[in-house]
Amino acid sequence: MEQYMSMSLSKSFEDQHNQLELPPLTFCYLLKPGEDVIKVDGLEISQMGDPGLKFQEYILQHIEPSKSYEIAICQSIGRRGKMEDTVLVDCSSIEGTDIIGVFDGHNGKDAAYLCTENYIKTFKENEGTFKEKLIQTHKQLHEKSCETSKSGTTSTVAFIDKDTIRIAYCGDSPAYIYKNNKIKKITKEHKATNSAEVERIEMNGGVVFGMFGVKRVNGQIMVTRSIGDPSLHPPLTTEPDFIQLEKKGIELLFLMSDGITDGVTEKELEEIINKSGGLFNIAFDTLKLAYVNESSDNLTFIVIKIN
Repeated sequence: MEQYMSMSLSKSFEDQHNQLELPPLTFCYLLKPGEDVIKVDGLEISQMGDPGLKFQEYILQHIEPSKSYEIAICQSIGRRGKMEDTVLVDCSSIEGTDIIGVFDGHNGKDAAYLCTENYIKTFKENEGTFKEKLIQTHKQLHEKSCETSKSGTTSTVAFIDKDTIRIAYCGDSPAYIYKNNKIKKITKEHKATNSAEVERIEMNGGVVFGMFGVKRVNGQIMVTRSIGDPSLHPPLTTEPDFIQLEKKGIELLFLMSDGITDGVTEKELEEIINKSGGLFNIAFDTLKLAYVNESSDNLTFIVIKIN
């Protein structure tokens, strides 16, 4: 997983983007089948401040090229003081299955990092159906996180095999597909704005009310499901929701942190897909637009070319 090569953007690519500088902790990767991980340089990134090389080194230890799919990843600290998003791309631990995930941490990075490092190992150790194994995986990761940290994280993980895409998700890190020239959101939001989630929170002894115009569980957190957050379980739960899709007809799969959707609409994402020349351009243009549009969160965007 640690092998990689560097690629600088061509002048023609740079000319397609305005000169707004992204934060110093902004990194992008292109993963092509059968090749080493490509680190993409020349991203109009500010030279001021900590370049976040330890974070990049960490990510490079947890991503690898697929044998079947081209993948592009872009991440940025955005306007936050700390980077709490992380990702996972594992295409070798389970034969015939590529596992790709986004973990959006809050109140610290520990829970998100724990998931990146232990998600697949924990999943493989469990028994039962696919759903049963993942429910147990989330519970066990939650318990392990709560032993040492007060932080929490979302989890959106795709399992891609020969014919299907299966996604287990917990929290508000969304997934989309691109099919028939249209973008479609396939996850529901586990947030205090979702009436079904509010009902479950209230049944578990919690309350939802507005703080500074934003609905929060117990006045503290927007998400209604997470891994970690020991002081908020219950009423929060670790239980994931599940999606299963046939791969046929799906061109692209997207996984992202909500920092992206805070700054990019579905219409804007669709426009980027239709005009961008290649997978990396889609990822970089989307992340950059989220930043330009004043998203205040960390930014993580993954796109996988399915067909």
